[in-house]
Formats: sequence, C-alpha cells, structure tokens
Amino acid sequence: ITTVLAIIISSLAGYGFEIFKSKKREALFKLLLLSMMLPFAAMMIPLFKMFTSLGLLNTDIAIILCGCASAFLIFFFRQNTKAFPRELIEAARVDGLNEFSIFFKIYIPTMMGSVVMETGKNIKDRLLFMHSRLMEGKMLYKAEESKRFNCSLRSIQRDIDDLRAFF
Repeated sequence: ITTVLAIIISSLAGYGFEIFKSKKREALFKLLLLSMMLPFAAMMIPLFKMFTSLGLLNTDIAIILCGCASAFLIFFFRQNTKAFPRELIEAARVDGLNEFSIFFKIYIPTMMGSVVMETGKNIKDRLLFMHSRLMEGKMLYKAEESKRFNCSLRSIQRDIDDLRAFF
C-alpha cells in the first residue's frame, strides 16, 4: 500500500512542480530538497505529536502515512517530467482533457518505464532497508502493542538478513 501511495503522490507532485508555473515554485522545490538532509531523528518528536493530535497513534495508518511521499521520488519524477514532450500536454488540453485526465491517460502510460523502475526500487529499498524504518514503528505504537510489534520486528529482521545473504 505504501509503495503504491508513494508512487502516485510523488509522481503527481513531480508532474505539478514541472508543469505548473508559479513564483514560489523553485523556492518550494529547494525547501523540499533541503528536507532530504534532515535525519529522521530530527523529525521524530514532531511526527509523534502530529499523529497523537490526529488520533492516529497505535494504528497502521500512521506507519503507512510516514512513507507515502518521498522527496527523492518527487525529485525523480520532476526530472522525468522535464523530458516529457509539452506538445502532448497542449494537444490534450486542446482536446478538452482536464489535468488529472492528462496525468493518468497520457503522462503515466508514456512514462511507465520510469514508474515501473521506481516502483521496483522502492519495494527493494523497503525490504532491504527496513531496519532504518523500524524506529518510526516503535515510536508510533504504544507500550501494550510493543510486545506484538517487537516480535514482528524480529521476524522482519530475520527476513532482511536472509535477503542480504541472498544478494
């Protein structure tokens, strides 16, 4: 679920950053790139407070929402959109398509190679580097759930070790 959401949200954001002109677009994109330099430990307390105030603490939705967008993916899709022919978008607008129709009916099928490649990379990264995301799981689950969660973490860690040994 997280990978599909990450691909959809990040590709929409990358498409929007490149296609739509705005005075603040470049400043916002630079701020997004700067966010890649922040370690997760610096974002733990604000994330915890945010999920607590939303009532999402101790739910699976909190874990999914933590990984549903990625600054790197947005950057990747923006770079791919720069290579996308603007004439196709203009022709679709002349034919009467709205922006979501252009995105899902023209952009995504044309850029399917990039979408598939990034989906595979995202899944591989989530499997091989799961240990770096275990901290957010421990942060978002309360103490009574932590026994069950720690057992599943050990199981995931064994799977990761097996995958690393295989590759």
